[in-house]
Amino acid sequence: HLVTAKQHKPPDIQRSGEDWFEGVSRHLWQRHLLPLAPFKSYLEIGVFAADSLTWAAEHLLAEDGQAIGVDLWQPARNWSAQVAWMAVAKETAVRRVSDFNSSERRGRKRVMLAQEDSKKFLAAELSNTDEFDLCYIDGCHYAPGALTDFVLAWWKLRPGGVMVADDIGLFRGKRAGPGCLSGEAWCAFVTCFGHLFSVLYDSKDQAAIIKLPDVKKTK
Repeated sequence: HLVTAKQHKPPDIQRSGEDWFEGVSRHLWQRHLLPLAPFKSYLEIGVFAADSLTWAAEHLLAEDGQAIGVDLWQPARNWSAQVAWMAVAKETAVRRVSDFNSSERRGRKRVMLAQEDSKKFLAAELSNTDEFDLCYIDGCHYAPGALTDFVLAWWKLRPGGVMVADDIGLFRGKRAGPGCLSGEAWCAFVTCFGHLFSVLYDSKDQAAIIKLPDVKKTK
């Protein structure tokens, strides 16, 4: 279901997402994604505090583009500290998206949040014909969930569209057993789908690929 803003005080803790976006993503996106902008539609799996979502909406979306961020805001383990941390992240994301949608920066752009399991959201999206121009996958960091996000998002990406995969440095290229992480999932995805895309960039922690124009013929 879509998440809307409530009246509340801004949370005090919001540095983690900012530090990751500023330290890892921003310079890569400015270098590689900005030259390809504008994008008509943007999907983000794993919103956290909406640092990347609102930046992409402002700098990468077309003037009449739409962006949607999907997150459960639930920790991998039910530790009280992580539960509180994710609650703050959700509160921050809702506030930031609300601020963006009500600001002059928005123009005709529209940004939405959905608090939903990414697998259910993407599976439901497969039943309609709409496709995304840009997808950013930063959801589950365990291999089964990450691989599911990569594959389902891939089939929602239009030919010629860009998919960005985050945290692929986690056990990348290593067999880590039942606890293997998103790096191993990315290796599996590349093994299966590598002939269907070109690489836009491939860094230690993040990669971006471009879906080949004739990929629908290879389903």
